Amino acid sequence: MLYSILKDENRYYLNMHAECALHTYLNGFIEDERIKNTSRQKQGIYCRKINADIFEHIYSYPYENKSICIDFKKIEEITENNLVAFVTFIKKQFCAKGKNVYLLNVQKNILEKMNWGDKFQILEETDCIVSGRIGRGKATPQYDQLICEAEEAFREEFGRVVSECTDELNNTNEQHTSVPVYLSKYIDIKKMAESNAGFFRLCIYYLALQMMDKNIIKQECNQNKDISLFFHTMNGGYIAAQLAQLFNVDMVYLDHLGPLGSVHRKHFEKSIADDKNYIIVSDVICLGGEVGRARTIIEYCGGRVGGETCVVDIKTVQNREVDNRASLYTVSKTNNKIDYKIKTDLCAGCEMEGKCNE
Repeated sequence: MLYSILKDENRYYLNMHAECALHTYLNGFIEDERIKNTSRQKQGIYCRKINADIFEHIYSYPYENKSICIDFKKIEEITENNLVAFVTFIKKQFCAKGKNVYLLNVQKNILEKMNWGDKFQILEETDCIVSGRIGRGKATPQYDQLICEAEEAFREEFGRVVSECTDELNNTNEQHTSVPVYLSKYIDIKKMAESNAGFFRLCIYYLALQMMDKNIIKQECNQNKDISLFFHTMNGGYIAAQLAQLFNVDMVYLDHLGPLGSVHRKHFEKSIADDKNYIIVSDVICLGGEVGRARTIIEYCGGRVGGETCVVDIKTVQNREVDNRASLYTVSKTNNKIDYKIKTDLCAGCEMEGKCNE
């Protein structure tokens, strides 16, 4: 299947590196010094080579009558045979039907092997990378516009999935298990992963990129040997397992930290290694009670917390930024399409005075 294929009313968007990362398995990391630091040695998020299997997924997708934008960012190697077949497919599926094809962030040596000639119209160019269009049309979107449209296509789809997987709580007067508040809704990450399995893997890919951008995870795979992913819920474990595959790092599980006043597993310190970095993985971070307790346990046992990551971050206070936290979706006062509410018994007075919605 194609994990990264998205569309809007104008065109498809395909991320070749996402396909490369999500179709590789890290058990096959190659340690041979002769090919160390080459595209063949790198897997998961560090993968730089597209193999034939990925192209087969591209060829078999049921395309509608639309143009396509394909991003080759981070891709360094494609065999000549695969390139010949790819160009043949593009000409037949899109060019012959009068549809535009946009190729973004292509290494110049790869583009040269495609042999587009004068048919390739350059939109953006650097010393090693080029982006352009094959096709005709008066209104040609520029490089920045195409990148923004691809990002917007992902945001729109993710926002739709979040809305579909957010459920009303039957009893909004029942205290939350982790913190003494009342919640109006439940963001069901398990439902999201089950009903949108392929797209959810793409979400984990973009979450992984966020972690790298914030330097929670290093840019080179051999720099992550002292890092483990720490999770304390089943949903967190599902996310951590996929991140571990992408980064080729270990995982540590601790019994659920949720209910207030609960007794944690005895001898939990055996799970935490001294002087190792742990990244806390959650599905949703709301008021931070569980994450705070996880951080305390890790540090008490001699470990270091290198960061936090979650799919959804509930931002309850304005200007609250956590430098070492990566998330895909933020619910805040200015971005609350799901109408998420957190209340306490003190809110009754605020509602009477009309202050809750200020």
